Amino acid sequence: EVDASVGPKSEFNNKTNEFDILENSNGQYRAIIEDNNENLWFSKQVDGITKFNPKTQEYTNYKYGESDLPCLSNTISDFNVKDSILYMGTTTVGIATLNTNSMTFSSFGKEHSPTVLAIDIINDSIWASSWHNGILCYDIYSGELLDSYTTKDGLPSNSTTMIKIDNTGNLWATSNHGLIYINTKNRLVKVFNEEDGIIDDDLLRADKFINENKNGELMMAYGSNIYTWDPQDFKLDTTNPNIYFITINYFDGKGSVNQLLNTPYNRLKNNQQLSYDQNNITFEFSAIHFSSKGNIEFAYRLKGLKNEWNYSKQRRIEYSRLAPGTYTFEVKAANSDGVWCKPISFTFTIIPPFWITWWFISICIVLLLLSIYLLITIRTKQLKSRQLQLQQTVKERTKELAIKHEESENNRLLAEEKNKEIIDSINYAKRLQDSILPYETNINQMFPEAFILFRPKDIVSGDFYWFKQLKDLAIIAAVDCTGHGVPGAFMSFIGANGLNAATDEKQLNDTSEILNHLNESVHKALNKEKNQGYIRDGMDLTICSFNLKNLSLQFSGAKNSIYQIRNEELIQHSGDEFAIGSFSPGTKNYKSQNITLEKGDTIYLFSDGYPDQFGGIKGKKFMYKQFRQKLVEFSNLSMKNQKTKLEQTMDAWMGSHEQIDDILVIGIKI
Repeated sequence: EVDASVGPKSEFNNKTNEFDILENSNGQYRAIIEDNNENLWFSKQVDGITKFNPKTQEYTNYKYGESDLPCLSNTISDFNVKDSILYMGTTTVGIATLNTNSMTFSSFGKEHSPTVLAIDIINDSIWASSWHNGILCYDIYSGELLDSYTTKDGLPSNSTTMIKIDNTGNLWATSNHGLIYINTKNRLVKVFNEEDGIIDDDLLRADKFINENKNGELMMAYGSNIYTWDPQDFKLDTTNPNIYFITINYFDGKGSVNQLLNTPYNRLKNNQQLSYDQNNITFEFSAIHFSSKGNIEFAYRLKGLKNEWNYSKQRRIEYSRLAPGTYTFEVKAANSDGVWCKPISFTFTIIPPFWITWWFISICIVLLLLSIYLLITIRTKQLKSRQLQLQQTVKERTKELAIKHEESENNRLLAEEKNKEIIDSINYAKRLQDSILPYETNINQMFPEAFILFRPKDIVSGDFYWFKQLKDLAIIAAVDCTGHGVPGAFMSFIGANGLNAATDEKQLNDTSEILNHLNESVHKALNKEKNQGYIRDGMDLTICSFNLKNLSLQFSGAKNSIYQIRNEELIQHSGDEFAIGSFSPGTKNYKSQNITLEKGDTIYLFSDGYPDQFGGIKGKKFMYKQFRQKLVEFSNLSMKNQKTKLEQTMDAWMGSHEQIDDILVIGIKI
C-alpha cells in the first residue's frame, strides 16, 4: 500500500505491477496497516481511524464520541498489529488497543506518557517514543511498564519520535539531536549526528517512520534526504581500555602531603599500613582506549567503606577522615561501547590509635573491673564496720534518749506547772488591769453616741483608756504605753495612777497640766533620774476635755493626734512631738488646744495599733491614710455600726497575719 497525504489511496498489485485506486478514500492520512482479517486501517490527521473492507468495499470510521475510541483528540500517530489486536499511538491516552474480532477498545500507559508518537513490537513487548518522557517499553498483554530510557540513561533529549526494533533486537529512534541507537542488552546509548553523516541533527518529526526491507536494512526519509543503514554494521567494540594508577597520596595529621605512588611508572607496593592520622587519601587514575575519543567512563568503589560501584568520568577521587580498618580501592574503565575492563585495586590498612585497640580496651576493662571489685570489697568492709559502730551507737543513744525522755517528761510537767502559774498570774494581772479601766456605761451616760474598740494583743495590754468626770467636764484619754503584754500592763498601771493623781489629788482639769503632771509621775515611778539611759519606757497618748454645755473641747497630745469629722470632712488635730517619760520634768511643757464643736461632730482617739497592723495581699501596713478614709466612709453610720465596720475591716485585712500590737479606737459623736 502507498500512503498519500492528500487524495485517494492507491494499492500496488504485485501480479499486474499496477496501482489500483481505492475509491471513497479522500482525506489526510498519517499511517496505514493491514490486520489479520485483510482489512485495511487508516489513521486520519484529526478524524480518528478508518477501516476498509476490500471484500465489501465498505469504509467504517471510528471517532471519539461516536464510538468507544478513547483518544479525545482523534489523532492516531502510529499503528501496529499483533494477534488480531490493533495497537495505536495516541496524543491523549498513551497506547490505545482495538480487538479487531470483538471490536472493543482499551488503553494503557497514560500515567507514564499520554502522548505516544511511534510504536514498534518485538516478541511480547511494545516500545513507544514519547514527546517528553523518553522511550518506554510495556508488556503487550498487561500494559505494565517494563523498561524506560531518559536523559538519565544517556538520551540526548526526552522528546523522541520515529522508533524501530532491528533484526538484532536493538532499538533505533530519532530526536532533535540526531539518530539514537540503543543496545538493549547492555543499555548502551549512542547518538549519531552531523559528525557521523546525518545531514540535519533535528529529526524530531511525528509524521515520519523508520522502515525495514526484506534484507533487514533500515530506511528513513527526511526532507529531501533518504538514509539507509545495515544494523549488522553496528557491532560492539569489545577491546578493553587499559587502566592504571597515576598517583596515590595521603595527608598526615600535620597537613603534609605524602606519596604512596608518585608516577605510573613506579611499582606500586600493595597492603601498605598508615597511621590513624594518615586517613585522608587521594587516588588519581587514567585509562587508554584510542577509539573511544575521550568517552571513557570509570567505576570505582572503596571496599570496607561501601561495596557499591560509583560511576563517573572523574579521574581523581578523594576520601577524608577514614576510620581505622582495612580498605581496598578498586577502579575499572569502560570504552564508548560500554565494554568494561577488569578492575585494578590497591589495598591499605589504617592502624587505629593504641587507645582504641582491642588489647588496650581489654586492659582498661580488666582494670576497671578490678577497681570495681576492690572498691566493692573495701566499701563492704567499711559498711560492716560502720554497721557495728551504728549498732553500738544506737544502743548508747537509746539509753541516753530514755534518760533524756524521763528528764524531758519531768521538765515538761514542771514547765506546765510553771506555765500555769504564770498564766494564772497574768490572768490575775488582767483582772487588775480591767479594774482600772472605766466602765463603758459611765462613758455612755456622758456620751450616748460613743464606742470603744479595744483589742489587746496578749492577755494584758499596753494600751488603755481612761475617763474622769469633773462637774461640767468629761475628760477621756487613749493611752499607748511602751511595749505590750506584761511590760505594757505595768506601764498602764503607772499611767492610770498618774492621771488619777493629777485630777483627784491635784484637782487639775487643764489637759496640758495633766500631761505635765503625768510626765513627772512617770519619772518618779521609774526613777529615771538615776536610771537615765537604761529605762526608755514611756507612753503616747491623747487626752480630751469635753464641755458639752458650751460645745467646746480642750485637747493635748503626746506624740499622737485626734481626728474630727464634720459633714464627712476630716480635720486632724496634732499634739506635741514628745512622749510622756521622754524628757525631764520642767525642761518641756505640753500645750493645750481649744476646739469649738457642733452638733453631729465626731471625735476619734486612737493608738497606733490599727494603722500599723500588717495584712492585705502584699502583707503591708494598713496605714493612717486608709484608716482616715475608712473613718470618713463610716462616719454617717451609728457609733455601734461604726465599731462593727471597723472590726470587720480589720479582720478582713489581717486574714492569716498575726496581730502585732494592741488596738484601741474611741469614737464620740456630739
